[in-house]
Amino acid sequence: LAGGLGATLWQAREAKREAERALAARNFMVQLFEASNPDVAQGRTITARELLDQGAHQVRSAFPDTPQLRTEMLLLLGDLYLKIGEPESAAPLLRQGLALAESERDPGLLAQARTGLGLLHSEQGRPAEAIAELEAAASLLTDARRVPGTEHAHLVHEIGAQMVNLGQAEAAIEYAERALGFARDRGASEEALFFYLFALGNALDMSNSAQSARVDALL
Repeated sequence: LAGGLGATLWQAREAKREAERALAARNFMVQLFEASNPDVAQGRTITARELLDQGAHQVRSAFPDTPQLRTEMLLLLGDLYLKIGEPESAAPLLRQGLALAESERDPGLLAQARTGLGLLHSEQGRPAEAIAELEAAASLLTDARRVPGTEHAHLVHEIGAQMVNLGQAEAAIEYAERALGFARDRGASEEALFFYLFALGNALDMSNSAQSARVDALL
């Protein structure tokens, strides 16, 4: 009885912390986007890049009592910079996020940070470095028993793409096939299987394109 009560109290405390983090993150983003309000911006149109710059400046001193939340926001802003094609602005945020994730020893945040750095290297045209970071993220997910799953399937997609970029098309296809087979054997969800199939299809498509380009170069 005491053990069950203790577990219930722990779950309640964790749920309360999660709710507090979610509310703090929401408030941070609301304040950030309020800067685009015409009254605040004095009639000037605020660009997405300017909003992110403001967020990057604020987040470095935000959430002093909740380093996990600061880590999440650093990684989120870094990912958003990547999405608008600004890898140089993303880099310091992602690296700071990784350092905080390592200090917190949170496998989920570490996997997220490694994924972000992998995507950064990919955006910068460094496939070998990208694969190293993405494989590190995949190992963390495996250790956390989150493989198979949609998050891992996305990693398989990006790792396969970078393998093709390194001229390892056959290996990329085999890698995606093994991941799909493992997911099927472990009874992965339909959503996860879709993304594993998508990763394999992307590897096949990129391989065919690479082979076609090679043939064209010989003509």
